[in-house]
Amino acid sequence: MAGRSKAWYTAADREYPIRVKFVVPSGGLRAAEAGGTLDDWLHAHLGPKMWNWGPAELSAGRQACAYYFRRLEDAHRFIAAFPGLELADAVPAPVDTTPVGRKPYRMHGIGE
Repeated sequence: MAGRSKAWYTAADREYPIRVKFVVPSGGLRAAEAGGTLDDWLHAHLGPKMWNWGPAELSAGRQACAYYFRRLEDAHRFIAAFPGLELADAVPAPVDTTPVGRKPYRMHGIGE
């Protein structure tokens, strides 16, 4: 993360509201690229200023990277185009992280 400043991350969070974090495969990101590079796909399908990328904190002890998007549908398309990418979450199964004493947040029927 030495190449990017805190100001860059703050700007990326502000400009790109969708962040998707992936585990970097043992062979590097190129190992997940089937039929084209990630950057080529992003340039061809989303164009400039619609995405960005950068390193991310380790996830469960593994190296991770983050891709930033302006629109949720673009993130979905990117994930679908590269099914070999593994989402970097360290949680083995969904858990309720609601603080004790607070009513769980309900969204679209979840938690009912």
